[in-house]
Amino acid sequence: MKENQGVTMKKNTYHVPVLLLIVFFMLFLPSLSANTSTDGDYAEQISIIEHFVKANMKNFKIPGLAVGFYKDDFTWTKGFGYADLENRVPVTPGTLFRMASVTKPMTASGIVKLAEGGKLNIDDPVRKYVPYFPEKKWPVTIRHLLGHMGGISHYRDENVELHLKTHHNTRRAIDIFKDWELEAEPGTRFIYSSYGYNLLGAVIEGASGQSFARYMTENIWKPLSMNHTRMDIADEIIPNRTRGYRIIDGSIKNCEFVDISSRFGGGGTLASVTDMLNFACGLDRGRVLSLQAQKQMYDSMETKNHRLTEYGMGWRMDFLSGFWNVGHGGGQTGTSTYLLRFPGENFAVAVATNLQGHNTQKFAALIRRIVLGAFHVRVETPGEDEDEFRKLHLVWHVGLGYLSRFNKPFTEKSEELAESFAYFNKIDARDEKARQKIIDGLFTSTGSPLFKIGTYMAQRLGQTYGREKLDYYRRMGAIPFFAGYIDLYKKDTSIPAKYRFTKKMEKLVSRWHKSWKKTWVKTIRDAFLLPLTELGDVKEQLRKLFKGQSAYPLLDLTGYARELRTNGEPEKAIEVLQVGMEIYPKTPAMYYTYGEFCLENGENHKALEIFEKAQRIDKNKKIAKWHIAWVRDLIRVAEKPVTLPAADLQKFAGDYGPRHITYEEGNLYYQRDGGKKYRLIPLSEDRFALDGLSYFRIWFNVDEDGQVSRIIGRYINGRTDESPRSPAAQK
Repeated sequence: MKENQGVTMKKNTYHVPVLLLIVFFMLFLPSLSANTSTDGDYAEQISIIEHFVKANMKNFKIPGLAVGFYKDDFTWTKGFGYADLENRVPVTPGTLFRMASVTKPMTASGIVKLAEGGKLNIDDPVRKYVPYFPEKKWPVTIRHLLGHMGGISHYRDENVELHLKTHHNTRRAIDIFKDWELEAEPGTRFIYSSYGYNLLGAVIEGASGQSFARYMTENIWKPLSMNHTRMDIADEIIPNRTRGYRIIDGSIKNCEFVDISSRFGGGGTLASVTDMLNFACGLDRGRVLSLQAQKQMYDSMETKNHRLTEYGMGWRMDFLSGFWNVGHGGGQTGTSTYLLRFPGENFAVAVATNLQGHNTQKFAALIRRIVLGAFHVRVETPGEDEDEFRKLHLVWHVGLGYLSRFNKPFTEKSEELAESFAYFNKIDARDEKARQKIIDGLFTSTGSPLFKIGTYMAQRLGQTYGREKLDYYRRMGAIPFFAGYIDLYKKDTSIPAKYRFTKKMEKLVSRWHKSWKKTWVKTIRDAFLLPLTELGDVKEQLRKLFKGQSAYPLLDLTGYARELRTNGEPEKAIEVLQVGMEIYPKTPAMYYTYGEFCLENGENHKALEIFEKAQRIDKNKKIAKWHIAWVRDLIRVAEKPVTLPAADLQKFAGDYGPRHITYEEGNLYYQRDGGKKYRLIPLSEDRFALDGLSYFRIWFNVDEDGQVSRIIGRYINGRTDESPRSPAAQK
């Protein structure tokens, strides 16, 4: 594949020698994990990135991709593959990709710019600026829309709304949803909504007196040197615009034509990775928006019942490995994008590909691991200890992150801290409700005890050992963080007993820490920088390191395997899982995923055997029972099929929101949003499996009069969702 790259520095540019790259990988990625450089010397890190990108492009059949990062005064961008396969047009850092939902933080920046200039108030009702938006049961404010809490629905009929072929101006785009009733009272629920951001685009027009495109160009894009960012207008000739592709039955195909002008404020722009990085860098340096004005954009909003949404104003926010970060992903016909920012570190990563439905976050994850050392690693432990580690992980995650964001602890009140440590100490990981109690500990409804504990621990460690030690804990993870704090309070008698952990927890952390020092070493960190299909090459090395240890790093092999299978690489997916089950014999998810793949291959008895193995190691026996009952149903039906009369089958045919049931030649078929059509296999008179889709089944709800009122979708992990039958289909 052809490649194009650009590297900019204050002083010089360079090229990585081919010999260095070859030797580098022969020596198994020496000494680069968690290496942070500020002098512009990123040659070896870039070599890892290039290898990772090329391997993933091959494994996932990615036509074209552009990626880049900036750190302080250093910027690197590069294009891989083709923007147009048919004409062999290479991707460059200047290639324009559909931004999809990465448009949302741009739109939010436009709103905050207007607020900073006194042109609107964030808490104004939207009807003040968009009078043609009808009055609703409750007032909808600009703040509500910025945080996806306006009660406005996302797409309702994706079969239509995601396949529009004609141009929509602002008024016509708002007409699509303006007469819908609100899904919830504003402020009570997080409901992700591109239509809400379209409404914000209309607010920009009403408040500025300019078109959305002109306002954004003059006030956001041009001032931030986003010189090629623009609206995606289907019939205009736009230089450097990429073509979009999709994977069908394992092969690359052109995407269907879709005019996305109807998504203007929520996902209707084109930009390059260079523009994406200029957007991030310009915000970090206070251009266009003051740093003070930006602060409100990066705070998680909160529902009326005090649940954090982890979404601010146009940005998803998180604390990752003790670094606070904001970001946004985008997915649309012919594109997948991701922009990840660490504003406190002057660091951002941008990724864009012309393959729809692809996971671009893995590229950002690799780069932030290399540049910041932000691995955010999870751990394999015996099943009964899984939630014990979850407690540690979340306290480390939010404690260091909150302190880096606000430079102060969550609270300094003695009573609140004592209550928080008591909350933590009372959570028994073997309790069925332990996981919910851990999650609840993040919310203000419980007083946010995990935040209070974590920030207090980080503050005391920082005061004693300095900022460098906190950076060490960010790189090394939750176990050393807790071990360091326990060691500190055993030496420092000024830390009261009420700010300490139970003897049981101290012993567990001590045992884990001994293992962690042996397993979280350079070889393992290097493995986190490899494409996961190459993990088999170091399998024996990892098994040897993990043997006999009580806690060791856990790679996300199940997610990677699912991605491979979805993209038409089932053999590689199985190989990854087989390696995973050997390296991580205590992780139920490896077995569940492998068993589900066996189900999809029609290997029902093998799947049952694997699910029974998972049951023996999984603390959550309910999940195991679901899987086992699921596969036994299939075995039963295979041996003795359930047959239903034609009249009984025909009564289920109809539309159920985005789901469609048809009766054809004696069989029922299921299809959602214009996707793949599946034959339904009867399990009983109202329950059906989908031929070729192992993890999902449907139940038809039949009322006392024999009328079919809704479909209940059930997933193999026990989760359900429902779709009511469309009134027109009811008899």
